[in-house]
Amino acid sequence: MREEMTVENPFRNNGPLDRAIPWISALLAVVLAAVAVTSSIGSIIKVIAVLAAAAVVARALYLIVRRRRTSH
Repeated sequence: MREEMTVENPFRNNGPLDRAIPWISALLAVVLAAVAVTSSIGSIIKVIAVLAAAAVVARALYLIVRRRRTSH
């Protein structure tokens, strides 16, 4: 008898990508903010980039902590 192969959704709750996305988002936000700060763009854009990165990192940390508290 032939067994059917199924692929699990990596984005499901507690799937590998579901757990990795907050980390990837935080890393990407920090890198993009660092690039913006070191570039020759205007000061107001640098401030906006840093504030946006801070918001993304805060949200990512919230998701990471919430997942760890509810997984046990």
